[in-house]
Amino acid sequence: MANMRTRGMRSEARHVRQRLVVRFLSIVSFLSIVRFMSIVSFLSIVTAAQMLIRMYRTREASIQIPLPAHENSLPPISPLSPPNRAVTSHPPHAPPAILYARLAPIR
Repeated sequence: MANMRTRGMRSEARHVRQRLVVRFLSIVSFLSIVRFMSIVSFLSIVTAAQMLIRMYRTREASIQIPLPAHENSLPPISPLSPPNRAVTSHPPHAPPAILYARLAPIR
């Protein structure tokens, strides 16, 4: 009888140990999954931030801020003017022929 009782206690202790091991392994696996997911989410946040920074920089580079021009350098363009109107960069007092003559090669 005492032998059966100790055998039962041993099997009960083995079950308790198995349950503790299973619980420990499940907690460890859960924590490793959480750690993996946090690393993945952190990397995705970093990647998204890098993409936003790159988009902002390319947008910044594509926007060309007009330099302040001299008062007499260009006539103001009215919003009613046609969009394909050629805008010359010569000052109003110098006709374009003189500018082109300056650029022409000397023979």
